[in-house]
Amino acid sequence: MSDKEHSEWQKAHLAALLELDPEKFGTRIFDAETAILTRTQALQTRSDGHIERQAKQDALNGLRGLQREKLKYPAWEQS
Repeated sequence: MSDKEHSEWQKAHLAALLELDPEKFGTRIFDAETAILTRTQALQTRSDGHIERQAKQDALNGLRGLQREKLKYPAWEQS
């Protein structure tokens, strides 16, 4: 795993968490989700990425919480 690839989704996630402008908040979350999911695809064939996969899942869960709180998204049904 490249540190650069790992840090790109982390940078996008942090930018979403720190965004204060309500008009930019949705875009920041979208960008973070996109970066996380892109990295997830890159890791699918690797067996050594389990710690990063868990960190990405935690980040996505946090972003969904922010969407519900700040953007008034409905709660996602989990089965």
